[in-house]
Amino acid sequence: IDAALDTVALGMEYDMDRLASLTQHPAEVIAEFAKCDPAYITNFGEEVVRGHSMFAVSKMISAVRGEVRKAAGKSPWLLVSTGKAELSLYAGAVKIGLLEEMQGENFSAKPTVVLSERLGG
Repeated sequence: IDAALDTVALGMEYDMDRLASLTQHPAEVIAEFAKCDPAYITNFGEEVVRGHSMFAVSKMISAVRGEVRKAAGKSPWLLVSTGKAELSLYAGAVKIGLLEEMQGENFSAKPTVVLSERLGG
């Protein structure tokens, strides 16, 4: 079931990313002609996705994934990014917090392991 959830989630992520990119550009064109402040349009495509039924299904998959992994005898941790192999040569830094609090931070200066209770945006 875990693999099936991953497959469905990946397919939905692709479709939702495509939907966001297809709606963002027209919104920017309309905003330009309407002389709208670009700040109001910056996340338009993402907001379109959040209003789509696939977003609700995505949230449901996220809600059950931990229990599915537990039932399958897997770790509750979800590896988001493995980074580069050479990062293992450094001690790096550990940052614990919510991802929304770290948004916009630049972690390129030194390897950093980020521990977050949940993924979301």
